[in-house]
Amino acid sequence: MILSSSTSRFLAGWLLSSAVFGVSANAQSTNSTDVASTNATSAAGFSWTKITATPDIEWHDCFDGFLCARLQVPLDWTAPNSSSHAEIAITALPPSVPTNSSQYSGPLLMNPGGPGGSGVLDILVQGKKFHQIVGTTHTLIGFDPRGINNTTPGGNCFNSALSRLAWQLQGNRASNPATIPDEAARWSSVWGQCAQRGVGKYVSTPNVARDMLAISEKVWNSAGYKGCEKGLRYWGFSYGTALGMTFANLFPDRVDRIVLDGVVDIEDWYTNARMHFMVDADKVIDRFFYYCSKAGKACAFTAPTPDGVKTRLRNLKKKLEASPMPVYNQTEPDWISLSDVFLTLFNNLLIPLVQWPSLAVDLAALEAGNSSTIRPASVGASSGISTDTGPIVPGEDATAAIFCSDAEPFRKDVPTIPELKEHYYQLVKQSEWTGSPWSGGKVQCSGWRQPPLGVQAPKKWGAKTSNPILFVNNELDPRCPVKNARAMRKLYPGAGLVSAKGGIGHCSYAVESACNLKNINKYFKDGKVEKDEVVCEVDLQPFEGLPTPISGKIA
Repeated sequence: MILSSSTSRFLAGWLLSSAVFGVSANAQSTNSTDVASTNATSAAGFSWTKITATPDIEWHDCFDGFLCARLQVPLDWTAPNSSSHAEIAITALPPSVPTNSSQYSGPLLMNPGGPGGSGVLDILVQGKKFHQIVGTTHTLIGFDPRGINNTTPGGNCFNSALSRLAWQLQGNRASNPATIPDEAARWSSVWGQCAQRGVGKYVSTPNVARDMLAISEKVWNSAGYKGCEKGLRYWGFSYGTALGMTFANLFPDRVDRIVLDGVVDIEDWYTNARMHFMVDADKVIDRFFYYCSKAGKACAFTAPTPDGVKTRLRNLKKKLEASPMPVYNQTEPDWISLSDVFLTLFNNLLIPLVQWPSLAVDLAALEAGNSSTIRPASVGASSGISTDTGPIVPGEDATAAIFCSDAEPFRKDVPTIPELKEHYYQLVKQSEWTGSPWSGGKVQCSGWRQPPLGVQAPKKWGAKTSNPILFVNNELDPRCPVKNARAMRKLYPGAGLVSAKGGIGHCSYAVESACNLKNINKYFKDGKVEKDEVVCEVDLQPFEGLPTPISGKIA
């Protein structure tokens, strides 16, 4: 959701969510780990280890105005009476009205993507902003999915943090055909270790979907209602849309309000074909060329025409392809290769309003021979594992375990090295600039052998739900193209779609659009969708300024 080129893919909604709806660029650049630890220590004496997991919700004050709980659920939902349990870490932002009020809207669960994004962290960092959008009469719920952060059992396959770090450092920064055999072996080694420890058996998305139903019911129960009679309210971003569609297929009669934002192709997800993600990525980069040129001196990488900006980037590509650039003016020696530029682009297409001005500065500096900023831009955030005191960024193995567990065909027909190389070439053909870093995911899963246990994924996708789903997508999304949303909408009769015309970036938080916010807010209020696709205009484009606060945008 970095960690590595291959694990940054879905973390947009989580690592970069501090840019949501009007936070300064300086705030956006704050490392999520630092934010988490700050929040963790702000609640005097609070520790997740002090909370005993219970089969019913028992709230504890935490994190200055939030509530926390650990919910005990069956580790295997198909054997609910087993003595083995998962303990789900939950954080809630309380409603603005009493829960016994007729105005109370109930719990609304959120998932920031990933897979492996921490819902606990998401609510702590952005909950108050999301509350304004969905309506403060909700109890806003964030939870850490199975294998992630404060939820147990964890997804750690290493004996120590040092052994994890050593394994990570053995990874190749470059994603190309020459590195595929070594990377496949590296991942096979960690998956073998995971299998020996029994890690990953119950982390698949269908199990998490069942957990969501339990969380919703138990929060309703804690407020004095019959949760078994209530449907799910949910807003999922990126990978969170796969989780939401899985829920809708498994429990179509328990859908109350579900917003799926930045939409995954669900069949592409569960086969790990990985061919329906980067479809519009190069179109997004073309928009960078256009708006950088249009901005003139406001864009540090500008040229008189969009083609001129593209030429500058192509020349930089050729230069680094021929000769990587050494870095020796920092604390530690390093080097910058073409792969670092690809990864920088890959990570900086997500929220153009915030990211593109600094991306232009980094590219211009590298072009001039100053490589001191591009490496941090390509790396993103540091990795981490479960913690008792507060949420941090997940390790790449925990993230990969979830999507590999979902990829059923890989265990039946393991791809060969030549097939993995062919997949690489297909992705690079699809996206010149981002296909290379995206290719690593299939390599990761080639060594996964653990079949998912517990709740299983549907064999056929699509369902008539008790209430309509609302799909939301930008016109140009570098990860989840709008054609995915249009195709997925057809699988769920009666579903609606809101698209942002001219919207560039990953998920609705990447754009400035009062129309978007009003439609999402209205849906959570009345549950109704329009028969035809609603096309929203955006109010701001890259290099025209920073997003503005939410207040005043929702009527």
